[in-house]
Amino acid sequence: MSAPAASAAAPSGPRPAVTPPPREGEVDDPASVRRDSVRSARWTARASAKVLGDVDVAVGSVDGPMTVGGRLIADRFAIGADSEVLGEVTVREALTITGESRFGGPVRAGELRIHGRLQAGGPITVERNLLLVGRLETPGDVTVGGDLSFDGSLASPGSVRARSVEGRQRGRGEAGNLVAEVVRIRRPGGFGPSNGRFDILRIEAREVHLEGVRCEYLRAERVHLGPGCHVVRLDGNLIQKHRSSYVGPEAPFERPRGMFR
Repeated sequence: MSAPAASAAAPSGPRPAVTPPPREGEVDDPASVRRDSVRSARWTARASAKVLGDVDVAVGSVDGPMTVGGRLIADRFAIGADSEVLGEVTVREALTITGESRFGGPVRAGELRIHGRLQAGGPITVERNLLLVGRLETPGDVTVGGDLSFDGSLASPGSVRARSVEGRQRGRGEAGNLVAEVVRIRRPGGFGPSNGRFDILRIEAREVHLEGVRCEYLRAERVHLGPGCHVVRLDGNLIQKHRSSYVGPEAPFERPRGMFR
């Protein structure tokens, strides 16, 4: 009896990646729409749009409220009203957000401009510059290859890294580590009373100019402390300190007015 023929060996090694078809055509939605998914060279929605799956476009513009049940992938994308994306967001060039947006995963963009509020469910990575007018919240890190400018507040318990950070702090903000060459944070009222406050665990920079910042550890070559700052531990050259700011483990006791002893 002859031996049974040997079965063919299964191919080894990783399977080649499947290249998705090119984005083609244009999708124009002048009225409220509900779609399973969107894949095109251009997508324009002038009213509310609900997409159950992914959005994958070269250029996208949505003027009304938008809900995406999957991922948002684009070269350029503009959101003109409140939006929600349950998956990750990846925009190769510029992502512009107006209104209140909630993203369930990480955010990656070449440029990021926010006018309103963005709540991200993962880290935020921007290749070039990030401009914020409003509030940005994320449980992860914020990494910016260029400059980070804000007029509003940041809330990131992780690390915030950029070439430079310059902002006007409104309300309460927080960050774990803040790392940049130059850091300039001021309050709307300048040297007058203001409720702007930024709590940071650690700042590392070459030069810092701060107002309304509470910091556990600050290391910089040149330090300028404006009004309302408290630095627990300072490693660097203190160039200027406002009379209302304090360096040390505990804030000084302030006597109420009219109390002489």
